[in-house]
Amino acid sequence: MNEKDTLLKFQNNLQELSDLTKELDKEGTPLSRIIELYEKGTKLCNECYILFESAKKIVETLQNAQQVDITSETKAFSFEKAYKKIEEISQESTDKLGEAFEKARMVRELKAHCDNLLSAMKVKILEIKSDDGSTTVKKSDLQDKYLQNYSNDTDNEYPL
Repeated sequence: MNEKDTLLKFQNNLQELSDLTKELDKEGTPLSRIIELYEKGTKLCNECYILFESAKKIVETLQNAQQVDITSETKAFSFEKAYKKIEEISQESTDKLGEAFEKARMVRELKAHCDNLLSAMKVKILEIKSDDGSTTVKKSDLQDKYLQNYSNDTDNEYPL
């Protein structure tokens, strides 16, 4: 039985005892009814006593338990400190996000720069001429031969 049920039972028993007492105090109550009320009252009184003793033991246990200073263990919640902490975290996140965007911008710029350099190299490669003035490399040569065969074919001359 939980504490709530125990308390409710104790209160109900006390109320019933009070009602029994009122009925016993009435004049003209027959003796058989008085005996019946007395037996019922004794039973309720015993139940109340058992519930009371149980509650008394719980109270004594709590009183004998080591007292804990609640104020020393609990920290006062400060909205101002919490707000400042939220601002700090928000600022750190904003800074990191800004750094990430800056790095992404730099990577885009670097990629564009590399693309421009590669394009310039392709143009320069197409403009390379041999000693006799003829073009030695064509765009198709760069795409098909140089990229596919350069690592395996060292006899051919491929500029770069």
